[in-house]
Amino acid sequence: MLGIVYYFEDSSKNVLSGTFDAAELWRETGKVFGVDTVIMIDCTTSDFGQRYKFMDGDMTFHRCASLDESLNIYPESEVILVETPLKCPLADTSEPVNLKDLAHPEGDTIYVFGPDSSGITNANRGQWIYFDLDYSIKGSTWSFVAAGIVLYDRMVKKE
Repeated sequence: MLGIVYYFEDSSKNVLSGTFDAAELWRETGKVFGVDTVIMIDCTTSDFGQRYKFMDGDMTFHRCASLDESLNIYPESEVILVETPLKCPLADTSEPVNLKDLAHPEGDTIYVFGPDSSGITNANRGQWIYFDLDYSIKGSTWSFVAAGIVLYDRMVKKE
């Protein structure tokens, strides 16, 4: 099982059209890299996240209310927590690993990508990783972009 967890926030909605563009970006990004399980943490303040219909028979979809709930779906899986270097916690957790040095797990693995509005704050298990970008030149890295970078790295290192 190869899974991704992402946060569906109020900012995930296309305000002009009312569509689920961000959710579709997650689905499509995962599909390109062989993800078979997609877990949405619904952080929306309205029922917007509940209205999203996942329409992909090749992938398993779960909608959760919290990170703990999402990780409890597959309790035996390895968990990789992806953050920017500035948001990786250093206290009371494992030391963060740079993506370039990461040996991706062989078995069932879930990659958790932090919310765009803040960092992952309440993970009860997992290995923290980060990757370096010059943010002053390139601007922000949205979490679905980080997913593409991390999943590509996994694909290349597995070849």
